Amino acid sequence: MITWAHPYFFYFLIIWLILIIMSYIFKSRSIKTGFSNIDTVNKVNPSLKVKLLFLPLFFKYTALFFVIISLSRPQLEKSKKNIWAKGLEIMLVLDISESMNIPDLKPTRLNAAKNILKDFVKWRKADKMGLLLFSGSPYMHVPLTLDHKLLLGQLEKVKTLKYIKQGTAIGVALASAIDRLRLRKTKNKIIILLTDGENNAGEINPNLALQLAKKYNIKVYTVGIGRQGKSKIPVVVTNLFGQKVTRYQVINSKVNKKLLKQIAKETNAKFYLAESNKVLLNVFKDISLLETSKIKTNQHFEYKEKFYDYLIWAIIFYIIALTLEWGGLRIYS
Repeated sequence: MITWAHPYFFYFLIIWLILIIMSYIFKSRSIKTGFSNIDTVNKVNPSLKVKLLFLPLFFKYTALFFVIISLSRPQLEKSKKNIWAKGLEIMLVLDISESMNIPDLKPTRLNAAKNILKDFVKWRKADKMGLLLFSGSPYMHVPLTLDHKLLLGQLEKVKTLKYIKQGTAIGVALASAIDRLRLRKTKNKIIILLTDGENNAGEINPNLALQLAKKYNIKVYTVGIGRQGKSKIPVVVTNLFGQKVTRYQVINSKVNKKLLKQIAKETNAKFYLAESNKVLLNVFKDISLLETSKIKTNQHFEYKEKFYDYLIWAIIFYIIALTLEWGGLRIYS
């Protein structure tokens, strides 16, 4: 946007306009007074050179116009914002056991969780985030980072894996996430644990992991995902003809609500049970509202001087006027 540092110079445009009008009037009178009969003036057929005699004065007034604009100091205004953000450090702990392939959430529990987590990452622009995956044992998929593009890319690749140890090792997964956060200097350290089962694997008891979380002041939000009761896990098998077909294995899907509630309550967080995609979305909206980042914005303006552009045009037009005046259009008295 163009702004003007000295706009009061625009008043000189009134004087500039008066000078133009006075020059026109003076020129008209001087032509008439040079002849005794006005009819004689009208009968004169002026040459091209005479018709162009106005050009030097025209270019001088044009040069003066650009001088006045230049004196008004036009500036190109640029607004800049400095955003200072004090974010949280959040470790996402995601269950990838085979039961996460159950399609009671669409398209499956795991894919529903991935989609919501991707939205959550996009909402939390100022936070460092990491991703830890677990089933029978945990492994760090993405360490804490501000590179959310990297995190989103790795999150997209997450799937259940048959070759890793099966089961649901909540205690070990939680302890591993705590270990990643415990020495961090930030005051706001958070774990979000998503699981669809009970702790049935691993060497660390969830209660021991809970004590570690309390010791290091780490909040643990727990999210039970999926409908409770009998569910069908899709299992891909090879039939007698060598073709891969999907069969369904009936299991009793059950979240240990008592344990997850205890972990959340004792770390000053919350427990959620998400049995549908809509509820899961609302869970993460609620967490995002509960855990806010401090963001301050300072706005300042930068100005690029443009007066010299107009000054250059003024010089060009004045040189043209002088060239015409002292060249072919010069008039001798």
